[in-house]
Amino acid sequence: MDAQQYRRLAESVMMQQDEMRSEWGWLARRILPRSRDVLHQLKAPPSKRKREHSAAAFEALYTLVGAFMAHVTPTGQRWFEFSSPSAADGAPKHEAWYRNATDVTLRYLAGSNFYPVIQEAHMDRCLFGTCCVLCEASRSGKLMFRHIPVGSFGVAENADGVIDTVCRSFRFTAHQAVEQWGYGALPPEVQRTFSLRVTHLTYNEDDEQGE
Repeated sequence: MDAQQYRRLAESVMMQQDEMRSEWGWLARRILPRSRDVLHQLKAPPSKRKREHSAAAFEALYTLVGAFMAHVTPTGQRWFEFSSPSAADGAPKHEAWYRNATDVTLRYLAGSNFYPVIQEAHMDRCLFGTCCVLCEASRSGKLMFRHIPVGSFGVAENADGVIDTVCRSFRFTAHQAVEQWGYGALPPEVQRTFSLRVTHLTYNEDDEQGE
């Protein structure tokens, strides 16, 4: 695909979230007001704003998120385990390899920012019904996780109903863009600005081969 096709795909994916924005905004106003900035909710002057926040709903949300952290992704516990995808591969040496891979993964997760980030993701999942976490490698080679807030990303599914495309929109300063891609890689109009809007598209390359 060329640049224009990538852009059209990204725009179509981001548009799919529009029908959920009003519902997400309603939930944010009443349960988690701090998420309203991401969802671009209009803020009325303080003197005219009605109190919409529900303390009981806020407490219930944090209780549910706490349950996710304690029972789904508990820190310091073996909350997942890799295994052979085929029963025929269940030889002792293979099982030992998968157990070791599990231990290594848990150790690397514990040494990263995974658990604070997954707490934010659980918050979105419990409140809005969806969440997004990006895993990258830092420049030092360690795992680095980012919570992608609801309202700043869109997804698309394949014919089987499985998500195979994710698009997010975020802002970079000129300093961050130069550090990420290098000054010479940026177009002249961006080199003269202090910030830019970035679109990050992830999709299944197999789809392109079928075109």
